[in-house]
Amino acid sequence: MSQGHRQWLASELPELLSKGVLNQRAASSLGEYFNLDTLADEPQGLSKMTIILAAVGGLLIGGGIIMIFAHNWDQMSRVSRMLLALSPLIISQILALLALFPKPRGAAWREATAALMFCAVPASIALVGQTYHISNDFQSFQTLWFLLVLPFVYLLRAKLTAILAMLLAAWMAALHQGDYWLCAAALLPFHFLLEPYGRDQKNRLIGWLFALGFSVSILLSPIAATDSLSIAVLVFMGGAASIYFLGSFTEPKHGFWNRPFSNLGAAGIALNLLVYTFTDIWQSASSDSGFSLERLLSPELLLLVFAVIGLAWALRSKRTDLLPLGSALLFSLAVAFIPVSSWRPDLFSLLANSLVLSLGVWYLWRGIDDNSSSQMNFGLVLIMTLILLRFFDQDFSFIVKGIAFIIIGCAFIGSNLWQNQRGKI
Repeated sequence: MSQGHRQWLASELPELLSKGVLNQRAASSLGEYFNLDTLADEPQGLSKMTIILAAVGGLLIGGGIIMIFAHNWDQMSRVSRMLLALSPLIISQILALLALFPKPRGAAWREATAALMFCAVPASIALVGQTYHISNDFQSFQTLWFLLVLPFVYLLRAKLTAILAMLLAAWMAALHQGDYWLCAAALLPFHFLLEPYGRDQKNRLIGWLFALGFSVSILLSPIAATDSLSIAVLVFMGGAASIYFLGSFTEPKHGFWNRPFSNLGAAGIALNLLVYTFTDIWQSASSDSGFSLERLLSPELLLLVFAVIGLAWALRSKRTDLLPLGSALLFSLAVAFIPVSSWRPDLFSLLANSLVLSLGVWYLWRGIDDNSSSQMNFGLVLIMTLILLRFFDQDFSFIVKGIAFIIIGCAFIGSNLWQNQRGKI
């Protein structure tokens, strides 16, 4: 329950007691369950907009300080430059201490302080390096920036700064590849343990942004670090399956918008399978040296290990709903151990097409049987995307292709209208 609802409940309890609606025991139980006694220690009247504006204010203050320094930089001595370079960092650290001691302050204070810290850290690094002519490449600068900001995300429990840090990790993963997906993974405990805002109705957008940044980091970074197409496709499947199992075991089982990690992971697996359906991908991959053990002994192998652990855990916990998409991981691993010289592109493409079609039919059937629009639409998307891909492989005219689009669109609309009408009966 949000703080505003708790305050409303605390204000209503005396009246409910006086009118006999609740007895003292029931009122005390409600107070203990919703921690109404702690309301006196929390800031009053802080809305989401107040917290957001405070965080944005911290970013603006940090940016303003940097611009003021830049304007007068050439006229300052080296000592003055050093002191001014460190002053934003010192000020933000003092504010962070005040936010935590002698007692934790409100969310607006913590968010503004963390946002100011997020700006102060790179400014201090850049200004000190420029003052003393310390050579530092952009990749090292970003890495140091992330590592210095990461502790304050946890200490201040700052949601906006966690999003900014996740975006920074995704930026590094996309720009420099390497193992920067580990930086994104370092933020996962904040999302699932300290601030599970992905499951909070008010903060679903933030949860989706967090999951999107993590997905970009964990999918782009490893596959770009290898020059082998076959390994890149396999690692992509491992990353997508890891995201899927992570969300499936930690997020609610129902509600599309409550499951950002599960849905993004499922989309990644589906995309990987659709890539497998092209014969050209198998012909291109067969030209490299294959899945040797030496090439897989890398940090990227952890993604496959996590995916296999997730699949084993699904089997152990009897989560049969996770096994259909989990079978895609088994398909990728099975192909990985077949020597490249023995690959049959046409056969593997046919198997991949059959797997995608089977998954689409299964989810369509499950969606109809469980009255679940999300499952039904996922099955429809798989089937119709597969049809469109195979349709565009052929040399049809634009009129025929246009008619196909119209038919598929009508099928989508009709099936959803039928499902909604069915749910009302």
